[in-house]
Amino acid sequence: MCSVCSFAFCVDCKRTYHGTSKCYEEPDLSTEKSEEQLIAFPKTEEGIQALLEDYAKGGKRRRRLLENRYGRKTFVYTFERHSSEKWITTNTKPCPHCFSPI
Repeated sequence: MCSVCSFAFCVDCKRTYHGTSKCYEEPDLSTEKSEEQLIAFPKTEEGIQALLEDYAKGGKRRRRLLENRYGRKTFVYTFERHSSEKWITTNTKPCPHCFSPI
């Protein structure tokens, strides 16, 4: 626990404290489709942002096309993670002691 902000976090993974449970691992998204069938996500922040905006503004058919192209689990996971990181960056500031977002 940080002595300044009282935020309890795991010293191994730096995420919220989870007791004796294993540290969070990225979900295995490769079981959805073989990697040859899926198109790789863009590597740049601008590319990911454009793709997520396309998904958010697109109709039902466009969303289904993007989910099939990139993999539904992969797409939804990336969309949620990006949205969460954006919210954290916008609405929090780092603790001066442990640098965790508060």
